[in-house]
Amino acid sequence: GVRSALAADFAVSKGIDQVYNLTGGVIAWAKAGYDFVNK
Repeated sequence: GVRSALAADFAVSKGIDQVYNLTGGVIAWAKAGYDFVNK
């Protein structure tokens, strides 16, 4: 969504280079069959 895109842009502006914004969010991720990992 809009907030996650803003957060991703902010992280990049602060020098974080591995930033990903999931199109469709975690619901789309799960529907695509990808796993979630808790650390």
